[in-house]
Order: sequence, then structure tokens, then C-alpha cells
Amino acid sequence: HIEARDSNYIGGHLLCTGIYRPDPKVIKSIREEIMLNGRSFIEAVQAAKGSFELDGSEKLKKVPTGFPPDSEYAELFKHKQYLLSQFVNDEFILSENLLEKILREFNKTMTFNNILNRAAAYAYETDY
Repeated sequence: HIEARDSNYIGGHLLCTGIYRPDPKVIKSIREEIMLNGRSFIEAVQAAKGSFELDGSEKLKKVPTGFPPDSEYAELFKHKQYLLSQFVNDEFILSENLLEKILREFNKTMTFNNILNRAAAYAYETDY
């Protein structure tokens, strides 16, 4: 997302990756993936830390039905979407090697996206 100066739409230029407003069957599959392999999911988020942050702006108030509220991953089950985002400045956007910079940043999120893609594919293969 590239934002005009002083537009104050979302607060600046943004690199974002993940899954935005997934179908119910996909979000269920992602939550199941976290329930079964939560440590791997957390490690994937941490691999992108320092640059990207897990967006927690849209979350349920309670753990969804079918998921254990006492799980160490309970807060992750509450997410309605799974996004990693990073604000970048004008200097980043206007740099001569913008493509290389973007690729370097998004490379940090590959494992995260692979987990989401696997869960989404599984949801459609099994036709929840």
C-alpha cells in the first residue's frame, strides 16, 4: 500500500502479507493448523519480527467454538484474519532498489505464508 502524504488513510506506506478476510472454512483450517502446529506458526511469525508484526486489529472476544480456550494458542484462535504488516517510510518507497528491498522483506514471511497456503489448500481439498 502506497499512501499519499497527509492522506491519513491507514497511516503510511505498508507492506502486508497473509490472508485477509478468509472464507469460514479457510479460517477454521488455519486455526486447526495452529492448534496442531502452533509452535511452528509462532516461529514463522517470529522469523518476520523486527520488520513485520502480526496484525491483531480484528479479533473475536472469545475463543471460537471447537477450539480449547485454555490452549497456549487461544489468542491466536481469536484472529479473524492472519496478516503480517510493516510500515515503511518515503525513503524506502523512493529508493532506486525498491524491488530488491521489498523482496528481501517479504522473504522473511515465506514460512508464515507457506503455513497459511497449506491450511487454505487443505480447506478446499477436504471441502469443510
